[in-house]
Amino acid sequence: QDSLRRFAYAERFSPNGVGSPPEWQRVVRNKRYKLIRRRDASGTITQEFFDLANDPLETQPLPVPPLDESGRRAWVGLRKRMKMLGGLQ
Repeated sequence: QDSLRRFAYAERFSPNGVGSPPEWQRVVRNKRYKLIRRRDASGTITQEFFDLANDPLETQPLPVPPLDESGRRAWVGLRKRMKMLGGLQ
């Protein structure tokens, strides 16, 4: 059965509680692609982008921005969705 949603979004903070969390992870994905943004304890923000159809175990991140047009469009769309949900700062 097809999903009712065109995308999924999740976020995790550590430690969880009052104040600005020093570490977080935000993820947005559609049926084929997944974008992960992380902030570590030092404040460094990294991102990974995966093609889940070709790499379902997420072992080989794609270059950012992706080299092919389909991947680039998906990456831009997922970044826009993440920004709309508050996941890009």
